[in-house]
Amino acid sequence: MTETLDLEGKTTEQLRGEIERLELVAYAHRLHAGKRLLEAQTILDSYVDPRDAYWDDEEKRFWIGVGSDERRKDGSSDRICNEQDLSLARQFARRLAAENEFAISAIENRISYIVGTGFSYRVVAKGEDSASDQDIADAQAQVEAFVDENDWCDLEQEMVRRGDRDGEVFLRFFPGKVGRPPAARVVEPGDVKKPADRDDTWGIRTDAQDVQQVLGYWIDGKFVDVSDVEHLKLNVDRNVKRGIPSLYPVRKNLDRAEKLLRNMGAVATIQAAIAIIRKHGNKPKGAITKFADEQADYDQSNALTGKSTRFKQFGPAEVIDASADTTYEFPAGAIDASKFVAVLQAELRATAARFTLPEFMLSSDASNANYASTEVAKDPAVKRFLREQAKYKRFFVRCLTNHVLDADQRSKVKIEAGDGPSLVVRDRLKENQAREIEVRNKILSPQLWCQELGRNYDGVASDIEAHEERFGAGGMDLPDDRDEGGDGTP
Repeated sequence: MTETLDLEGKTTEQLRGEIERLELVAYAHRLHAGKRLLEAQTILDSYVDPRDAYWDDEEKRFWIGVGSDERRKDGSSDRICNEQDLSLARQFARRLAAENEFAISAIENRISYIVGTGFSYRVVAKGEDSASDQDIADAQAQVEAFVDENDWCDLEQEMVRRGDRDGEVFLRFFPGKVGRPPAARVVEPGDVKKPADRDDTWGIRTDAQDVQQVLGYWIDGKFVDVSDVEHLKLNVDRNVKRGIPSLYPVRKNLDRAEKLLRNMGAVATIQAAIAIIRKHGNKPKGAITKFADEQADYDQSNALTGKSTRFKQFGPAEVIDASADTTYEFPAGAIDASKFVAVLQAELRATAARFTLPEFMLSSDASNANYASTEVAKDPAVKRFLREQAKYKRFFVRCLTNHVLDADQRSKVKIEAGDGPSLVVRDRLKENQAREIEVRNKILSPQLWCQELGRNYDGVASDIEAHEERFGAGGMDLPDDRDEGGDGTP
């Protein structure tokens, strides 16, 4: 801090006010310096994250970034050793999902390509004679009522977001009111935790000999049977009880990318705000002050700092006359952001690699996405999205089967989910021509064709029947646009 206290010609009250102002300025400087130091320390410490360490009671030492098979018996993962670690990981991921623009872009793209606007569901018989048409129709009506009652299409999108942000999804099902379908409610992962007086680690009770055999969950301190809860966990092995957020491995990259972008903008803003730097050689301070006063067109006083700022107006193409020992520099012309942009892109590539995304899907910068590189980058992403679609479809179908259909229906029918959003650019005409050939050769049913197009077969059939009743089997003859009178004459 370079400001000093001027005692000359000031009253006691003025001096007291000046001291208070300088104290506030000094405090602000300390806060700013502390913030910058904390950021620098965070970057330095991030290479050996203290959260990756755990204390070994037997060895009396810290272990960094290790996870033995012995420690897996309690349902932990390699890096998340207890519920506090998991809570901290979720806090990191939730902050990124709420504030970091690159994390938001990654999640939103994954939602669009995994579930899109939502899956369609169709009830079919398990075997040729296992269910009647009425059985199938009743089950289909129950599924559609459940989907409508619970905004299931929107919930599908939320579950993908929660999976990436929290690493897991808990859905609890409640019986519906009389004549209403069951209610599906999301359970916050933080509410599933080990009670103080129980040995069920991570808030999940499992078979004593089989950690994959779940018996129930502790939700807000109350035990809920597994039959009422569906749990989807991500990014962990099958014998790990809880999932890890997808954003957790790249939290440092996303933080550095955001800080780098912010600092680049701040530096560019400062450089652009300073139009000219005028250097006066070895002139004394008094001479420079006199020169600046003579050059100023007007002064403006700052009420907060008590200082005066000189302003000089420059007209278009104005000529500046300067002495031999006065030089002018234009800092805005020295801005070179390319080297920082390269670092930013490297951080974003690391994040894109985590999600197997093409770089432009994360940064929204398609400038380097020429056709060849896009085609090469797209194939791994397509395969990854197909895997993710299959995972979520199985989970959604399991939820509908276990909680919408009763035991008798489950023995007769099954629920099938339609295709997810298209992952490649398709030729709709050629695709439907191929489907038509398959239907004609009886290797594809019209019902499945409708399902693949995201349409309800019963609704389409009903619409066609109503249309033919009104206009006949031949369809509706539309009048020629030139038949203005409607009598067949132009």
